[in-house]
Amino acid sequence: MTTQDTNVFTEDAPMFSGVPQHAQFARMQHLMPCLLMEPSPHPMVFPDGDRIALPTTYTFEGDVRNTHALLGATYTSALLVLKEGRVCFEDYWLTGGRTTQWISMSVAKSVVSALV
Repeated sequence: MTTQDTNVFTEDAPMFSGVPQHAQFARMQHLMPCLLMEPSPHPMVFPDGDRIALPTTYTFEGDVRNTHALLGATYTSALLVLKEGRVCFEDYWLTGGRTTQWISMSVAKSVVSALV
């Protein structure tokens, strides 16, 4: 990687600037120095459960709102729902996908704290 590569990321789409970052988050290993973290030789695999559909609407502060509008407005790229330790919903949008490498930032801390 060159300094020019890094500058393209920081100048054209700086973090926390309001510019959507999903394209950068899926290719961070090409934009910044990084190290490979080896996966566990014995990963925890969540079994599949009974599949659910996302509700089309939800209520927030007394207002009925559209679920897919929220996912779009928040640039949600992935959503995984576990119920009783089983995957009951899994979907990806934008540049996400089950095999797409993705920067987790504080998401990893939140998941770990929920599991503890």
